[in-house]
Amino acid sequence: MSCEEYANDDAIVAQFLRSIRNDSGLSQSALAAQLGEPQSFVSKYENLHRRITVAQFIKITETLGIEPETAIHQLKARMSK
Repeated sequence: MSCEEYANDDAIVAQFLRSIRNDSGLSQSALAAQLGEPQSFVSKYENLHRRITVAQFIKITETLGIEPETAIHQLKARMSK
């Protein structure tokens, strides 16, 4: 897998997390507060300025009301398009 493919996958993850945050009606600040993080944490991963760990992904998706397993299946489908 090339660096470009990794970057594309990172963008898909960021877009996915932004989409479910928007669908939940939360602002970046509100999500960050629920995560116990500064607003910049959410902004940075949504705008590809930082990567998140698997543990952070789990915490983010659960906070947004989606099971991590469901999120992974949805991401896998988006990445295979």
